[in-house]
Amino acid sequence: MLVRFFQEGGYGMYVVLLFGLMGVAAAAVYAARQERMRWPAWGLAAACVVAGALFMMQGRSRTDEAIAAVDPQTQEMIREAGYRESQRPLQLGLGLGVLVAVLAAAGEVKRRKS
Repeated sequence: MLVRFFQEGGYGMYVVLLFGLMGVAAAAVYAARQERMRWPAWGLAAACVVAGALFMMQGRSRTDEAIAAVDPQTQEMIREAGYRESQRPLQLGLGLGVLVAVLAAAGEVKRRKS
């Protein structure tokens, strides 16, 4: 199921995953009281979401280009499937972005307590 989810999202999933894994690492280090990782953690959380949104828009654009020369009945079917698949990078980006933000928020709490 996870492999299919990743395949539907296309190559953009690798970019979003890279930002997400770097963000998780940066936020974990920040949560372990390394002050200098504060801004990279928050920046990578935002980068996950932005990259996911950009790749979603790219997928929708490619879907619209692909259905230009297809009959109207088939267009709606292809558009529905293409738009559903193009949401995968955003879904991954939001999930990883929230995870990074939670870890970074834990770092913020520790920073403010000390």
